[in-house]
Parts: sequence; C-alpha cells; structure tokens
Amino acid sequence: MGKKVIFLFMAIVLVAGLGGVIGCETEKGIAAIDLVPQTANLAASVNLNRIFADEDVLDIINEIAANLEEPKTVDELLDQVKEKAGVDLRDFSEVLVFGDFESEDYLGAIVKGDFDQAALIDSIESAIGEELSSSDYKGYEIYSSPSDERAVCFLSSDTILVGSRVAVKDAIDVKEGAPSLDEPIYGTYNALGDAWFTVAAEVPAEAMAEIPEEVPPGLRAFRNIEAIGFSFNKIGVNLSFQLKLLFPDSASAEDAKGAFDALKDMLAFVPDIPEEAMEIVDRLVMSQSGSWLTISLEATKAEIRDWARDLGTAFQDMEDIWEEQPGDTACEADEIAIQTAVYAFYYESGGDWPTTDFNAPGDINWAATDGLGGTFVGDYLIEILESDNICDWHIDAEGMVCADNADCPCGIQCP
Repeated sequence: MGKKVIFLFMAIVLVAGLGGVIGCETEKGIAAIDLVPQTANLAASVNLNRIFADEDVLDIINEIAANLEEPKTVDELLDQVKEKAGVDLRDFSEVLVFGDFESEDYLGAIVKGDFDQAALIDSIESAIGEELSSSDYKGYEIYSSPSDERAVCFLSSDTILVGSRVAVKDAIDVKEGAPSLDEPIYGTYNALGDAWFTVAAEVPAEAMAEIPEEVPPGLRAFRNIEAIGFSFNKIGVNLSFQLKLLFPDSASAEDAKGAFDALKDMLAFVPDIPEEAMEIVDRLVMSQSGSWLTISLEATKAEIRDWARDLGTAFQDMEDIWEEQPGDTACEADEIAIQTAVYAFYYESGGDWPTTDFNAPGDINWAATDGLGGTFVGDYLIEILESDNICDWHIDAEGMVCADNADCPCGIQCP
C-alpha cells in the first residue's frame, strides 16, 4: 500500500467501504463539522461504533463482500487495513472526511477513537517503512513523511487529524478561529440529521452546465441543483436512505418535484420494468419544503436482501428478452422517449397534451407549442422519430402514447 494511501486510509477506506455522525466533538465541545475548513466542498461522516455493533448492517455488508474476490467479510477488511496501514479501525468510533473536488491533493479526516498516540505513530512508521518527522504548527505537533505531503496531528487524546498537510493545517486554523465550512454544504450536512453515514457536497456549476440544452423543459430544473446530500441510518428495524437536493429557490424545487412525479408515473408504463423495481419506486417518499427536495426510502433488511436477489434475476431476464427480440428494442426506446416528452410537455404547459386538439386524445401534433415558446419537436424531442411511419403514434384519453397502426411492433394499441 502506498504511503499516500496509508496516510489517507481513514478517508478512503471508511467512506468507500463502510458507511455519519454530527456529534463528533473535541475536548472543547466543537462538533467535527465545525472544524472543517471553508475551502472544502465535500463533507462525509461515518459512525463506526453504531455500525460495528449492529448485526443487521454487518450481515448486509458481509453478503455484499461475499461476492467480491477479497475481502470476504468486514473482519477481513479490518484485518487487511491493520496489516497494511498499521492501524486497527476497531479502535476508531467516528470519522468525518472533507475535501475539495478541484484539488486531488486536498483531503483530510477528523477521527475520534480510543488509541495510544505513541503506538499509532509507531504502527504507521512500520507500515510505510520510514520514520515520520515532526514539526510545530500553532502549538500542535504535526507528524509527516519526509517523502510526501501527508500528515497526522493529535488534537486531543481522542481526536486526530489526518490527510494532506495543507488540509490538516487548515483544520487547525479553524480550531484557532479561521472561517469554517459555510453554505450550502454546512446546511445540507446538518439537514440530514444524526445518521450512521452522511455525505454532503456542493454541486459545481460547471457540472450542471454540462447537462445538454436538449433536456425537456420539465427536467431542466435539475440544472439548478446547488448541493446534494445523502444519508444512511437505521430507525428501529428499518434501514433508512435519504437524498436531499438543494435548489436556489422554492420554485425550482417545486419544478423538480413535479418532474420527479411525472417520471415516476411514466415508469409504470415502461415495458418489462421488473415488478421489484416498481415496488421500490412506489415506496419512495418525496417531499418539498422551501428550496429543499427530499426523497427517502425505508425498508427492512429482509426486503433489501430480497430486492437485491430478485432484481438481479429480473434484469437478467430482461436482457435475455431483449436479446431474443432485437428488432423491437428501437421501437420500445422510441415509445419511452415520446412518453417522457409527452409528460414533460403536459407538466410545462399546465395540462395540455401535444395532440391536434390539445386536451383531446388523438394524433400527436409534433409542432405543438407549450405556451412558453417551446415546441414539442425541438424542445422536448430532437426530431420526429422514424417509428412514427409504422406506428402512427397517438395519445389516448389517459395521456398514454399508443400505436394507431396494428403493424407497430411494440407498445399498446390505441382504442
């Protein structure tokens, strides 16, 4: 294991392999999130104590690991980290990782646990094969490798900083009064509550700008996402998953919720969607409050295990069906694309269908306008799809795309 990986084992292994805690505090009662530098645009935390103590979660992790080449169990993972990095993650209770998307070298972690300072340093030196040098920074001793920019600093008897030297120093600066993490990540992180695993990240404007202009207007609200958060928790016997999206204002969040609702409705009519997938979709709870859009799901361990098993089989069956009917897939893809565009048009126009007579069922009017300057072909679809020559696509009284030609190789026939 490389020296950089060893110094960053807490950030990489914990966040990628396990799964927050808001109440991580130093000896001065400072929450870990309040030690994160303002420079960061990502914060993620994990509560190891609660995860390691819960048999349901360990069972799920072990079942996933059993399908990997190695490690096969959580214990094997922990043993590998101890062997290669010289530390036993069982000694750690909580960790909060922070970083900057724009810099590969800016990554740090605030870790709490029960460990011996001298023994930990000895273990790390043994693992990397060289002695760490130490230096003073604002009254704190920083240990670092002479050959790279990674560092370790003990803030207190049970709290340490680990990561790139600049990230460690920035966190010390915050403790001494420098500006800490602010909006939108700070609010997103705290809005997720006290969970076992929490991650909050600012969405770069450049990433949103890469969403193509051809996206139907009803889905363009997602180009305005400012921050995204995800949490995993256990509530009673249920495992809980929560996704939070932050928009610039309540109108944008409401638009996004409407687009989600339309997409959810549309999935019910997509051919060959596994029943288990639709069960998950139906269980999703969506709510909008101000500029926040929240999507959550709760399920028991048994349900998650069943979904994982059944969906694997169902998607394989779908693949087999598509391989057996290669001629139909293009037609079905057209049907789905048109139906998606129809829902988006209906939502954006305030209740009109893109038919010759708008609200009445009938032949699709490819030149229909939504009242806001958008046209069905051009803003919702790139072009009139070739399958219309065979299927003669219409919209029925329920707003569903149907084929008015019996020779159409896919879709439902119009009444």
